Amino acid sequence: MVRGDVLDLRSHETGIVRETGLKVTPMSETLALIAEQLSRTSKMFLKALEEFPQSTFFTDLPSGGHSVAWHALHIADWTQILVPAGFNSIPTDLRLGHLGWEDAAWIAGATGPSPVNLTDTKTAILEYLKRELERGVETVKVGAADLLEARISTPMGERVVRTLLLTQMGHVPYHYGQVKMNARQLEG
Repeated sequence: MVRGDVLDLRSHETGIVRETGLKVTPMSETLALIAEQLSRTSKMFLKALEEFPQSTFFTDLPSGGHSVAWHALHIADWTQILVPAGFNSIPTDLRLGHLGWEDAAWIAGATGPSPVNLTDTKTAILEYLKRELERGVETVKVGAADLLEARISTPMGERVVRTLLLTQMGHVPYHYGQVKMNARQLEG
């Protein structure tokens, strides 16, 4: 489905969208909604990061909070887990450096250098984040609806794909709020 397509909910029982001719099932409608929301929140988050001043992009908060650069890397790393490519299990050798959860038992097996780190430039960090967020949205757009209820292996144990995707839907906006909080605290 593309932006502007209209769902004729009266045809829902037959699974046909009369305006587009696309076959739609309740699960594919769910995937379309998730993809749209992930796209919106990704763009909002990226815009806030792009507009964040270079001078404080890498500055941790005096109160102990992470830098905006860390939040960007955190979302990029978690997108690899929460929106797994092809809705497949996460490779057991995947290692990422900005997951948080330092006290969780499973974190030791998932910790390692990320493709991009805090020692890289703002541009490199934002390119990595954008690449992962776009890959995530595309994964959902082309995802097989019948895999939404599939159970896959993740560093945290077995999880249902739908649960992972819904977690991502809330995770990005939460960190958008953290970026806005950083801006306020670092202004004054």
